Amino acid sequence: MLASSTGKTVLWGSLFLLTILSVISPLNLITVNVILIPLLVMATLSDRIRFAIVFAAIVILPALLFGGYGLFISLMALFYLPPALAMAHQYKKESGAGAAVLSGIIAFIATILAVLLIAFAFRFNLADFITNALTTDKALMSLLETLLGTQANVDEALNVLIAMIPVTIIFFSVYTTVVAHFFGRKLLSRFWRPVPKLKPMKEWRLPRSIIWYYLILLIADLFVGFKAGSTMYVVLLNAVPLLTYALALQGVGFLFFTADAKGWNRALPVFSLVLLPFFPQLIAWVGVIDMAFPLRSRMKSKD
Repeated sequence: MLASSTGKTVLWGSLFLLTILSVISPLNLITVNVILIPLLVMATLSDRIRFAIVFAAIVILPALLFGGYGLFISLMALFYLPPALAMAHQYKKESGAGAAVLSGIIAFIATILAVLLIAFAFRFNLADFITNALTTDKALMSLLETLLGTQANVDEALNVLIAMIPVTIIFFSVYTTVVAHFFGRKLLSRFWRPVPKLKPMKEWRLPRSIIWYYLILLIADLFVGFKAGSTMYVVLLNAVPLLTYALALQGVGFLFFTADAKGWNRALPVFSLVLLPFFPQLIAWVGVIDMAFPLRSRMKSKD
């Protein structure tokens, strides 16, 4: 039993290390989406001592063997540690899937903010870094100028990109955590014990007050001209897309609910889920209608 537990810890630790190493390979577009999964499984299956020993090896050995690149690997491993531990703690407590996912999201956001604070303390400016990285790529800048027309439009697009860093952090945290739970749950259910799923989308509901925040922000965004770079400008730039995608998910959930309640084919809600990344505003209005009117209650009462 002891050997088996140690072997599992080493196995999943090795898979985690290989996944991080693959970031510089042609497979990086795939593996960057699943880096958290082997560490999450390792943290859940292992006791504290075995996990600490194997994880310490993952952090120390690359830095000693590969120099600068090894240090990057070590820092990347440390970056994914808090969400993995937070989610594993919830799994071991047998909390619901929602609690595990929420813990992972909060841990991710807190980790990113901590990294940014440390970087700021060392006079590293993320906005300047991104701007310099993009503007020094002549091919990219030429393409952007062709697409956007003028250098002024390119500069404005870069400013918008920088201003949307907060919502980008949130989207990254939610996406990475949900993907890790989806696949990690399947692995843990196979090698450990059953881990609960998230609620079906048809049961997803947001507080009704969200629609008022959304409408107020939309009106402000459409009719009030806030100065670029101002606090309200940044708030709108981040809050509107965040609430739009949240309401779009509510809309997809409503379509799944309707399909089940009416006995319809699920093609429409599945199609809406596929369209969601590209047309979130359209599907968000389905969510607004769902929240504004008691349509689900009426369907249930008719049944």
